[in-house]
Amino acid sequence: MAYKLIEEFNKDLNGHDIATFTGALSPLLVTVPWSRNPEIPITTICISKGEELHLIADEYYYHLCSEDVFRKYVEKKVTKKELLDAYTSYASSAQTVYDKVVTLSLSTIDEKELLDLLNKVIHAFEPVADTVYIETLNYDMALRVLGEARKAVLDKVWENSIHPTFLSFEGRWLSKLIELVKGTEDPQLLVRKVKYIYTDYHWTKNETEILSKLQDVKNNLAEKQNELETIYNDTEKRKSEYNAWFATLSDEEKYISEYIQMIMMLRDLRKDPIAQSQANGIEIHGRRL
Repeated sequence: MAYKLIEEFNKDLNGHDIATFTGALSPLLVTVPWSRNPEIPITTICISKGEELHLIADEYYYHLCSEDVFRKYVEKKVTKKELLDAYTSYASSAQTVYDKVVTLSLSTIDEKELLDLLNKVIHAFEPVADTVYIETLNYDMALRVLGEARKAVLDKVWENSIHPTFLSFEGRWLSKLIELVKGTEDPQLLVRKVKYIYTDYHWTKNETEILSKLQDVKNNLAEKQNELETIYNDTEKRKSEYNAWFATLSDEEKYISEYIQMIMMLRDLRKDPIAQSQANGIEIHGRRL
């Protein structure tokens, strides 16, 4: 039956290739549209078998999201600030809902309230569709947009621009854990606040595992702080080297480099709102059970 569905879906793609994502993926990832742009309709089909889910999408339109936004940026139809503001709005909304859910005693509210809360989680997650463009930018796509006449520009900036000059999610999350652990005597009180840090695309770690990890941070605080300091120092070194190189570029080279670096940063930052929405959906579902 599954193969027949895929065959029918494939026929509707008008010759486009398919992109397949397989793994322990949460159903929350498929409750929202992948694109809210009517000109770029990313149709998907999902087949679930136990904990494994196959998500199949129209690869052409999936990659076109990234190409479309980069082209608009190159043609100055959208600015970096506008893209960053849109992302910040989405991330802020996800954070607000996450903070609300983790302060509630879900076992004491009725099913209607739980469903209303789940709807809020899904609604906060929906703008992730507007950030799909962050996922697939690559050299060939960038060259297609810029054209062969500007290949030298892309070649000059690509390699330096794709390396992170920002604090990665490992550093951000370690910093958050250290901050929280230092501010409380009882790590148990922090478990729900940090669930998103221990969430993958399918499920969160159980509360016993999370508490154990928090206790490890607390028991080895000096070591963790040294680890974080090393991460900060490495980040600052990369940033300093990038800034020195960036200063030597032409205006056009800087313009392209800034976009590529922004995409690399947003790919990393985007882990937070996605994980927060995942953790919320999982917790609400678990309380219903």
